[in-house]
Amino acid sequence: MIMDADGPWTAAARLVVDREQTGQEHGVTDDGVTLCGLSANLIDVYRHPFNGRGRADCRTCTRRLYEAAGLAGKEPPPDAWVRPLLRWTAWVTNGADAVRVTDALRHLLTGRAITAVRYADLDYEGEHPYWHEGDRDTVGHGLELDLDDGATWSVIWEQQEDSAGLGIWTEPLMPNHLQFARIWNVTRHWRRRGPRTISQIETFWWPERSQGDGGPSSALSLGGLVLHDFDRDRRAIVVIDERFDVRMYFSPRGARRDGYFTDNYVGL
Repeated sequence: MIMDADGPWTAAARLVVDREQTGQEHGVTDDGVTLCGLSANLIDVYRHPFNGRGRADCRTCTRRLYEAAGLAGKEPPPDAWVRPLLRWTAWVTNGADAVRVTDALRHLLTGRAITAVRYADLDYEGEHPYWHEGDRDTVGHGLELDLDDGATWSVIWEQQEDSAGLGIWTEPLMPNHLQFARIWNVTRHWRRRGPRTISQIETFWWPERSQGDGGPSSALSLGGLVLHDFDRDRRAIVVIDERFDVRMYFSPRGARRDGYFTDNYVGL
């Protein structure tokens, strides 16, 4: 068992019969048995840590992990898996983590009404909305969404070395992520064309390339986000383009015409 700033954790295991890796995770001790007593014959050991915050973490293992760490009664609530996954959403190391990030977004945003929308663009020192490009909107930084629960969510392009993707944050873009930007209030624009309530979320990921031999790797970047409003038959399609601008489409036809959501994407 290891203790760090986020609490105790240990190795994780999944049921061996669960080939799709969608079942329950268990904490594993140094001698290879689970904290809850599940037989070692029924599990496979994975490298991912077990900390009681996972979507499918065994609650009995969580309780006993915290008891062993001297933190009895302080174990995280069942949905504590959600927000830690959104600290860094622009890219993940494997497909299983992409599923977890998508689950977290759906858990937090599905059913929420959008009360205001803002674009964060480069400051061209003019009154002309350069972001408006006919059937698509393009901004240099990202967008902010105010929701009916009082929260502000933001989407911005992120880059780290050769990895780039859409980062999603539970806070405004300025001043934590941007120092200089032109903020446009586009709430009326979205009310005419975009979703007002988030009925469903889709995510689209594209594969990263390994830095060693140039071949494919298991890492994925978040390249597209779709917010559906089934009541009004509307959607907002948010993507990152080749120049690392953020584009918004309100029709799948326009996005596909520009080359998005091809066979290179993995949709969840």
